[in-house]
Amino acid sequence: MPRYFLHLQEPPEVIRDEDGEELETLDLAIEEAKAAARELMAASLESGGPLGKGRTILIEDEGGTIVARVRFEDAIPPEK
Repeated sequence: MPRYFLHLQEPPEVIRDEDGEELETLDLAIEEAKAAARELMAASLESGGPLGKGRTILIEDEGGTIVARVRFEDAIPPEK
């Protein structure tokens, strides 16, 4: 099963995921990144901080290639 690394890009820094996670597909890695982004935004709001919509999660494959980018603002479900 492939391993994906979800790095947090909080300009100008990138906080690297050194362990990664085994996920069957890139689509599952993207869903995992969106869930992580929502959790981080919720934690920030709960502590009185900003939402941080300008942050991004970079998804890197085992070969060291960035295969997807998930912007925090894209993890927010649309209003109905």
